[in-house]
Amino acid sequence: MASHVLVFLSLSLFLLGTPAACISDMFDHGRNITDGETLVSSGGDHPEVPWIWFSVSETAVCWVANRERPLNDTSGVLVLGDTGRLFLLDGSGQVVWSSNSVGAASAVARLLHSGNLVVLRHRNSSAVLWQSFDHPSNTLLPGMKTGKNLWTGAEWYLTSWRSANDPAPGPYRRGTQTAGLPENVVWHGGAKKYRTGPWNALWFNGVPEMRSPGEVTYGYHAKAGAPFSLLVVTEDGAIQPLVWDPSSRAWKTFYSTPRDVCDAYARCGPFGLCNVNAASTSFCGCAKGFGPASPSAWRMREASGGCRRNVPLDCGNGTTTTDGFVIVRNVKLPDTHNASVEECSARCLANCSCVAYAAADIRGGGAGSGRIIWTHDIVDVRLWMLRLLATVEKATGNFSKTNVIGEGAFGIVYEGQLPNDHPLAGGLPGRKVAVKRLKLSSLPNRVLDDFPREVAVMSKLRHDNLVRLLAFCDQGNERLLVYDVRASLSWPTRLEIIHGIARGVCYLHEGTGEIVIHRDLKPIADFGTVKLFRVDQTGTQTVVVSPGYAPPEYAKDGDMTLKCDVFSFGVVLLEVVSGRRNSAEPSHLSHVWKLWEEHRIMGLLDPAVPRPCSDSDADLLSELRRCIHIGLLCVQRSPGHRPAMSAALATLTSRTSQLDQPRRPVLECRTTRPLLAGEATGGGAIVEDPPRVSSC
Repeated sequence: MASHVLVFLSLSLFLLGTPAACISDMFDHGRNITDGETLVSSGGDHPEVPWIWFSVSETAVCWVANRERPLNDTSGVLVLGDTGRLFLLDGSGQVVWSSNSVGAASAVARLLHSGNLVVLRHRNSSAVLWQSFDHPSNTLLPGMKTGKNLWTGAEWYLTSWRSANDPAPGPYRRGTQTAGLPENVVWHGGAKKYRTGPWNALWFNGVPEMRSPGEVTYGYHAKAGAPFSLLVVTEDGAIQPLVWDPSSRAWKTFYSTPRDVCDAYARCGPFGLCNVNAASTSFCGCAKGFGPASPSAWRMREASGGCRRNVPLDCGNGTTTTDGFVIVRNVKLPDTHNASVEECSARCLANCSCVAYAAADIRGGGAGSGRIIWTHDIVDVRLWMLRLLATVEKATGNFSKTNVIGEGAFGIVYEGQLPNDHPLAGGLPGRKVAVKRLKLSSLPNRVLDDFPREVAVMSKLRHDNLVRLLAFCDQGNERLLVYDVRASLSWPTRLEIIHGIARGVCYLHEGTGEIVIHRDLKPIADFGTVKLFRVDQTGTQTVVVSPGYAPPEYAKDGDMTLKCDVFSFGVVLLEVVSGRRNSAEPSHLSHVWKLWEEHRIMGLLDPAVPRPCSDSDADLLSELRRCIHIGLLCVQRSPGHRPAMSAALATLTSRTSQLDQPRRPVLECRTTRPLLAGEATGGGAIVEDPPRVSSC
């Protein structure tokens, strides 16, 4: 397991140095760290660069001590004083930086696996006298926090670097605003540049709020075994959550904010509504009952002056007034400077300084009673985009049969093309999507009830090799899933798809922090939401897997292990290679096994793939043979004869790995009892016929 490394070198130099001497994860009084020496938290093994950083990556610097006073040479020394205080000295013995910890001569400094450099009272103590987590740089790690101590006034916030190579404090600061409702804000100097919107106890970019009587803070924790993650404030003020992808050995960006023009703080001024779909009006409009404060400025596409009322308020006494409120749906709540809705309405009507109110606290699924009242100009309001059914209907030719690219027991998959200016197109001209329209008549009520939960779970699984869910519809009589779609014709593309599927399943098995069984790998053109099944979950009543993709132990007895996904992966792999569905006659696996035994490898390749001029194309033949070999190993009858997904992935991407010879695979598999629906919504068959005899 990788860990964090603390190295002290000249902070005016940013090139990698020679490997430094490692002196474990702890040091005490009388043992100094000189230039080039390191502290490595338990599990670390890569000491090469200055600062605290992830040992898996030289680019992820987590913390810098002396940001404002860099050393000008390589003679720096880190010292733990006899009072438990850390000092960074230059070559002349002058203090460049120091901590404010006060302890005893027995104090020790230790670099924890979380990346937190702490000063402890003594070697076996857990009492923290000082910690680097209380002095953030530009990076938020799991276990850190931003916010304010309401008793002492101490604040914790992130500050950008001055440049990519200069860790000196830059102009951008990201912290928690405690005036009004707590929310995360990015400042440029003293001016707000971006805000997340208030936390409402259900969502805040997936970051939990932690409250105590004396603190208002935000932070996050990573599950055991989850990939390394961090959140960084870039030199230009962007907020980027990053996750380490061990397969590519690179940091992957979840998202970056500000996302678009409407994330710019108060772009449309007081009472203005920012809409990313309204480029013709400089993205700005006014709330109902309001008009541009300066029509001439708006005509010049300058809307920062905002809007003003068309008619003055008639406040009355809260009972006789003719004033009322207009509901504005699907917006980010305005910035704030907590009664029931009816009480808020009455108070607001009786107070001429009250301009708007909204629900704010919906803890317990809506049982909360918090509300917000605005008494100043409301600024930084944006309209959230609605993904309408009409867009999908138009993209698919009103669900035309000519656009059908797949069909399963639960629905039909259509190919569609989005308008170039549609937000879902992401700026890509002619972007194509795959739309699965579920058949409500085929779905029991329990499946329909589970649809939002399944979509929510799917949306939290983020990986380059998992199909990206772009949008969904869960309203009225429509259940739609909208995904990316890509053409896959050439052999290199197919091989990339196979590797991608393998990496995606490996991620579910080993990279999510929880071991997750996909449980229904299905035909490429018959996707949907599926039950995500934890290995420690038992007693489920649901046995749902697309016919032809279930291993015998699951189809017959409902036994669920990680090797079920391996079997399904093998079926899908062979489909991608051959271009034949597993439901084809004769049995697809029987066809593959026959040609394998006859050494007719090229006969298994999809005819749509361009053939080499002769069988001398060693690379294609080698890759094709390896893929079919691994596919057959994955569909072995006994789970013990199937490789783990990590082993399958390793052998797929290696030319030297030795493979066991496959036995005769499961050539046909039918369940011995009805498949019970209720915890899957895509691709799985609902079987209500009497039990059938198994041929597994």
